[in-house]
Amino acid sequence: MTQHRILIVFDVPGWCYERRAVTLQKYAPADMAIDTTSHAELSGRDLRKYDVVVSLDYQAAPALRDRVRAAKAIHVVSFNKDARSRHKEWTLTLRLSDFVIVNNEHRWTFGGIQPRTVCISNGDDLDVFSCRTPISDRPDRCIWSGGTGSAKKKRFSETLVPLQKPLERSGFLHHFRLITSIDPSQVYDQHQMDVWYNDASYVLCASETEGTPNGLLEGMACGCVPIMTECGNVPEILVNRHNGMIVDEPTVPAFLEAITYAREHRERLSAAALESIQSWSYGPPGYRANYFYSLFRALIERGPQGVKPFSYRDVHWSQI
Repeated sequence: MTQHRILIVFDVPGWCYERRAVTLQKYAPADMAIDTTSHAELSGRDLRKYDVVVSLDYQAAPALRDRVRAAKAIHVVSFNKDARSRHKEWTLTLRLSDFVIVNNEHRWTFGGIQPRTVCISNGDDLDVFSCRTPISDRPDRCIWSGGTGSAKKKRFSETLVPLQKPLERSGFLHHFRLITSIDPSQVYDQHQMDVWYNDASYVLCASETEGTPNGLLEGMACGCVPIMTECGNVPEILVNRHNGMIVDEPTVPAFLEAITYAREHRERLSAAALESIQSWSYGPPGYRANYFYSLFRALIERGPQGVKPFSYRDVHWSQI
């Protein structure tokens, strides 16, 4: 059997891009040999041995362009923001890459669907993230996590900080983790994240722009009720008051109202969230990773120009 050779490049160890790379490696089929590496470790790699090089960090992708082309590999870039920001980076990514995977339909469709692009959402590894504590046994704790580099777009100071006192007055606990440094003292590994989610009832996102809020998929897999602004691909999985809450305005009163409603209905919302996330799993039962593997095969066999744009919501992975 001929093995397709794929290299997936992430930004720094311990961050969300590495989790995605390792998960795609974990579920790789027999015809696909997948290696992963950080940008810091990339210099020693011989890119000529790979058919496809995947850059998960689109901001670092332009620096790889010449090396990948010299190696005659196909350069695939994952674009992880919606169309509410970074338009210049979107156009640069389209120009400098061979193919682009967009992880939300807002960015993919905004201004017209571009050639050499597809929309495949991120997924989640349900082997790692799962509901280990029934929500009925959990405290009324709200959680949030994000980095300082994008704190403004995540509305940390604008919404989340002033939300804390009203939450306390209403009887809610909270744990909002602002990550100032990507090191083991601040960044949780997968096991720690799973424990963190399972000790909370509500996972929040107040962002102006996202690709996929990581807490959306991971929190749902752990049985948390997601309470989020309509950013990234939140509208692709959440139905307001069914499997979570969509907050129309990123204000303290709007979040407090949504969280209060969620407390009154948390067992129903949690159960619906757990049911919804099944089809988003990278492995069984959803097999979301197969979209990536089918795309890699198609790119190798037909070339970037031979793969027509598609969305994961319209095409089954076996039809790519």
